[in-house]
Amino acid sequence: MKIDLSKHQRYAALAAAVIILIVLYLQIEDEGFSGYGWVLALLAAVALVIVSIGPVGTVASTPVQTASKPSPSKEDLDIVHKRLRDNAGLLAIEVEELAKVITQDLGTGRPDGFRLVSPDGRPSPVEVGVESFIRDRALLFSLGLVGIRQARDHHLYVTGIEYKDTERRIFDVLARESISGMMAMGLPVDKDKLLPQLLAELQSIRKCIVHAAEAAKRGDGDVSTPLVAWLAGHGLKISNGSIIETALQRGSIL
Repeated sequence: MKIDLSKHQRYAALAAAVIILIVLYLQIEDEGFSGYGWVLALLAAVALVIVSIGPVGTVASTPVQTASKPSPSKEDLDIVHKRLRDNAGLLAIEVEELAKVITQDLGTGRPDGFRLVSPDGRPSPVEVGVESFIRDRALLFSLGLVGIRQARDHHLYVTGIEYKDTERRIFDVLARESISGMMAMGLPVDKDKLLPQLLAELQSIRKCIVHAAEAAKRGDGDVSTPLVAWLAGHGLKISNGSIIETALQRGSIL
């Protein structure tokens, strides 16, 4: 049986026990331990003290322990991270291969056989610059498509190991091709200006992936709209829409 008393009731029970003990003490001092009344009085005082302190006859309940999932070990985390980096290597290869297809598609808007050449028949620096610009946009656009597919509706995907490692590999490719293109045009290579520009382009692609993931979470149909708008901002447009559809529907390598 559980007896629940308020704070004031507990104080009253304790005071009654004290009074009984005082009276019992005075009675014993005058009459001694005669009879059994003092025993009953003592038991009543003890009962009141117990009631005032806490519940009587209750069994302390053991807190229910909720099952917690054990934290992964360092070895487990290392295995997961290695798998993500391996995936990133495969995704980077896919990005480069897809960029080749996109580069050809972006070049279809130019008249057949139209090329700017120097008097000696070699491609002019302007032609080299245009080709380099298209290749770079194709590579960035391809990174965006693959990132959108992998992210699905998780906008924090771009903060994870897999995407960061994929992006780092593509950044290395972009840097090499941009430097080669500038050298082919006879332009000075200023890495202090070039690298921040490339990082800004990659940041733009990350934003497109985040917006696409948010659109997917809302249930919007065309998640590639932000990325297509980014490409249009550079004066380029994909003529074959199936390239985008195929890239986004291709089975994940995970």
